[in-house]
Amino acid sequence: MIEQYLTVLGRALKESGVRGRAADRVLAESRDHLLELAQESGEREALLRFGDARALAGQVAAQLATTRTRRATYGAFGTLAIVGVGYLGFFAAVNLGGGGPDIFDGRIAALGVLAGLGLFVCPQVAFVAGCLAMLRALRLRRGEALPAGELSVMRSRAAIALGAGWLSVGSWALFAVEFWNAAPLASWVAPTMLAVCGALTIPLAAGSVALVRSAGPQAPPGPAGDVFDDLAPVFRLGPLRTLPGHPWRFAVLFAAGVSIVGFVLGWTAEGDPGSGIFRGGFEGVAVLICFAALGRRLALRR
Repeated sequence: MIEQYLTVLGRALKESGVRGRAADRVLAESRDHLLELAQESGEREALLRFGDARALAGQVAAQLATTRTRRATYGAFGTLAIVGVGYLGFFAAVNLGGGGPDIFDGRIAALGVLAGLGLFVCPQVAFVAGCLAMLRALRLRRGEALPAGELSVMRSRAAIALGAGWLSVGSWALFAVEFWNAAPLASWVAPTMLAVCGALTIPLAAGSVALVRSAGPQAPPGPAGDVFDDLAPVFRLGPLRTLPGHPWRFAVLFAAGVSIVGFVLGWTAEGDPGSGIFRGGFEGVAVLICFAALGRRLALRR
């Protein structure tokens, strides 16, 4: 009877997305417990105490899905921190190597511009998505099993963050190739960039694999909150109370804030208010485009 139960449990675990070593461990522990109970009370009583095999498989899958998703989210955030250090290193290399070339001086002008846009937009997307994923993971750090909706949001945010991280590294690699011999860059800058890009693919690949594996086990169905739930204490403050339920109003206000910061930074860096207006306007528009394209996947709007 015990072996029949374990056979049913094994099939149920497989159907719930629990496979490999995780399933083997569950089956081994279940066999040990059942044999102990059978020695005390007999096989029939042991099986009654252990409960339905499919229900047990569902509980195991839910706990495993939650654990793996949390770990994958933490891992993705750590990976992006490493990529962020590399990103700062790239800028340091450009500055030490003579300064940045004109964006239109690449081997193929359009690719040079594309690399520049990627270096401007993708790291910001990675930073925002990574912070949102980490925020959700920390807010829901308690509880052994989370509903599928919440786990899906965590994975989606982490996936967008890692995807933007890959694109950031790809943009630096494209920059290195396009501006290999472009003045005023020193000859060592581009090869160094490509070597670091190659090294950064290792943590990015590890984080991506962990995130894909976390989606295997099935969690119980359930809804997910949005950014207004993640930042509930903030949106309870006086002037912000009207924003929950109005995501586009929130997006416009956030984009306006980003535009102001971009204006100040652009004016300060270039010493020209026109440059500040261009940078602030570009960043504000980019925020609204990203909100429209990624808002649902990032749980910024329903």
